[in-house]
Amino acid sequence: MADFGILTYYNVINYGAALQAFALQQAINDFGRTSEFIRYEDSHEKQITTRGFKLYFEILKNNNFSIRTYLFVRKSDQKKRILFSDFQERYMNQSRRTYKDIESLRENESLYNGFISGSDMVWSDIGQNLDVYFLTFAPEYKRLSYAPSLTGRDEETEEERSKYRNWINGIASLSCREKYGVDYIKRVTGRDAKQVVDPTLLFTKEQWKEKLGLTEVKKKPYILCYLFRGVTPHIRKKLKKYADTYNLDIRYIPMSPNETIRNIKNGFDTSLGPKEFVEVFLNADFVFTNSFHGLLFSLIMNKPFYLFHRGSGNEWAKHEERMNSILEKVGLQNRFIFENELDDTLDYGIDYSRVNEQIEILRKDSLSYLINALKSVDGKPKSPSSSKEQPNRIDGLSNKKCTGCAACFNICPTDAITMEKSEEGFLFPQIDDNKCINCGLCAKRCPEITPLELKYPQHTYCGYGNNAMVENSASGGAFVTFAKHIIEKENGVVYGATLTMPDGVCHHVAVDSIENLHFLQNSKYVQSDISSILPDCKEKLKKGITVLFSGTPCQIAALKSYLGKQYDNLYTIDIICHGVPSPEFLKMYIEHEIDDKVKELRFRHKCEASTRRSAFDINYDTEKGTIIKSGGNDLYYAPFINGESYRECCYSCRYAKEERVSDITIGDCDSWRLYPGVEKNGILSSILVNTEHGVRLWNMCQSCFVFTNMNYKEECIINHQLRRPSERPNRRDTIYKDLKMGWENYKSHSPVKKETLCLKVKKMILRMIG
Repeated sequence: MADFGILTYYNVINYGAALQAFALQQAINDFGRTSEFIRYEDSHEKQITTRGFKLYFEILKNNNFSIRTYLFVRKSDQKKRILFSDFQERYMNQSRRTYKDIESLRENESLYNGFISGSDMVWSDIGQNLDVYFLTFAPEYKRLSYAPSLTGRDEETEEERSKYRNWINGIASLSCREKYGVDYIKRVTGRDAKQVVDPTLLFTKEQWKEKLGLTEVKKKPYILCYLFRGVTPHIRKKLKKYADTYNLDIRYIPMSPNETIRNIKNGFDTSLGPKEFVEVFLNADFVFTNSFHGLLFSLIMNKPFYLFHRGSGNEWAKHEERMNSILEKVGLQNRFIFENELDDTLDYGIDYSRVNEQIEILRKDSLSYLINALKSVDGKPKSPSSSKEQPNRIDGLSNKKCTGCAACFNICPTDAITMEKSEEGFLFPQIDDNKCINCGLCAKRCPEITPLELKYPQHTYCGYGNNAMVENSASGGAFVTFAKHIIEKENGVVYGATLTMPDGVCHHVAVDSIENLHFLQNSKYVQSDISSILPDCKEKLKKGITVLFSGTPCQIAALKSYLGKQYDNLYTIDIICHGVPSPEFLKMYIEHEIDDKVKELRFRHKCEASTRRSAFDINYDTEKGTIIKSGGNDLYYAPFINGESYRECCYSCRYAKEERVSDITIGDCDSWRLYPGVEKNGILSSILVNTEHGVRLWNMCQSCFVFTNMNYKEECIINHQLRRPSERPNRRDTIYKDLKMGWENYKSHSPVKKETLCLKVKKMILRMIG
């Protein structure tokens, strides 16, 4: 766990937000402290997207009623989102848990020594939950701030001013990014706040190059345009004149479809992530911007620039104090102009030796404030943990944490525990007080109450099995390859999940013949019942039979906790799991949506070899042939893909992390593109060898694989499930309530609609453009 939790805007598609957050965390790291961004998602901030013809009309209007332009822009935006996501995963340390409200933050505040609010406009009232960003969930001594913006308060009411006074007085280390905020705090509370620079200014040009691995490229110089609301005709006319006069290209950080098209025509990449954003400033010759962070990176990279006012009609005009504040500090107020003040020549005349001296003074002063703020929590008494004492009985565990693993059910010496279905159809333990002797064994062996040690992988590979049975696997056939060896070479038994039809029951069974291994192959996207299989596994282990047990991480934990010791003849394999839906949900789906004569239901199938992936589609065999239903448009599959139907514990899963619970972990290899020599011949599985037992099993089986070493760091960046649990969407609040009222009620409330001809055509077009 990190020392400090940071609350700021970092996970939005906004260059300034991403880069200020990155810089603040880097500065904290440079002081030898650890920090992580708190993944806070306030439900009331979510906006409902307009649907229907009005939406399509607006999209076409914004793209000059050109389908071609829309397709270009859409593809560019998709790449941009991928680059932002990659930047966040690669360069930002984030909390494993997502917090949805202030209460959950308050319950977990003891996890951190302190909290930092800022930078960015977290204190300016722009629709966020200000109680959260003023850190009211934490004790006052833990509340620190770094460079929050506090602007636009000139027309506030006395009631609003009173709220701000209380919020500000609760902050122990107080700072602001602008002079306006410092003056406001003094006027409203009488306290002195430190004016500090935006985190991006905490690093020099050379430091930015080093931290992001950037290089200066010597090509034809260009004017860089980064203008919110796009480039006006007046500026476009001036740009052409400058380009012709000074032999410059014109490059845009696109803020409109037209700018995207112009970039493409000029041979520039239209899709920029935060790293690429810094790079285009580094290599620019001159900058036109009306953006705060456009201004800051012009200063950092020592570029001549014009900063434009956004105009009195612009909703952000009242926040221009943040631009004025830094320009006054470095003596460049004359660079802040209106568009009509442009003349016919570019003014390159900025004395950056003097500007850099001023910025360095501000930088050192701000870093001094930051380190003192971090030190202010040292030696303070730790706030008591909000968690309850470890329960002595399993019913002391919250239902939101219980995995339904049945370890307690099997370990109880008096059979006082039964596994009962909840209203959602998940199994939970129930205690019969008449039988319970309060021995505490159920809690002691519960892997959620008494967690097991997890291991960081010793070796990581990607590859596929080189046997014929792999063709029936969802991806690279890692499981069946290990299982085949255990049965054929070790005379052992394999435990795994099977799905029986037509009832749709998923449960673990033991298989000791190659002919029956196919029952355990392929993915089962539902929780498997292991409550009756654990004693059988233990008996075989005691008899000296070699056992391979596969399942989700929490099921492996259940087996280990139930056994209570390591067996030399036991090998465990867990899958990289996103979460499990309710068995009752699947049963209802099969009853109402699937032909009752179907004997086999599959959740994955192999695509054409050229795609190198298997498809996430429902498919099953009928008398009329194989039926394939698109996973994204299916009443059961779509909620699974979107994470809407998982068991509550899945959203806080302790096993969704780089350290693993089993001997070997397997799953789809999401970084398969990095291994072209291997992936061209087969769909790849990730194979994480975690323990010495895992090494032994791998050494016995590696000749049965086509494989190569896998870069685990890269795989964790791409596969989020190796770093943190799935996020809990708002739809999870209602999906099982809708199901409780009947299948037709569920269908009527489901956002998944029947695939119309219009939707099919749309999907076909999108596939054509990649």
